[in-house]
Amino acid sequence: MIGRRHLAWIALVAAAVAGGLWLGAARGWQSPSDPTDQLGLEFRFLGCDDWPEDRPYGTTLQRSGLQPGLMLRVSHPASCGYSVRAPRYKLSDDTLRLSYDLHAPSGEFAACVCEYKSEFRFRSDPGARRVVFDHSES
Repeated sequence: MIGRRHLAWIALVAAAVAGGLWLGAARGWQSPSDPTDQLGLEFRFLGCDDWPEDRPYGTTLQRSGLQPGLMLRVSHPASCGYSVRAPRYKLSDDTLRLSYDLHAPSGEFAACVCEYKSEFRFRSDPGARRVVFDHSES
């Protein structure tokens, strides 16, 4: 016979596992590396928050070297309420262009400005001197 403490322990473990699975789905890699992609792009949407009041609007890119690849963290302003989809890149000469689509599945979004954060990881360093980011809203 299972005691109350044992049932409470089982419920606690089940809640922790469910929470971990939800968090992993919400913050996990949405776009694993495509084996046919020479640079091996992986993408992760990190979430969005209210835009900091003390910071002017603008896109920021942080570059981190991974051996042998590259990780780029992107932060940019956009209307609140969008979902992120279709991450992609284009390498042209010495410029790496990162982008994705912001999509409002319900057709509704808020009038406030949020900070969207994401990571683009490359298995191989593209070797670009310049990196730019753009998004489209639909």
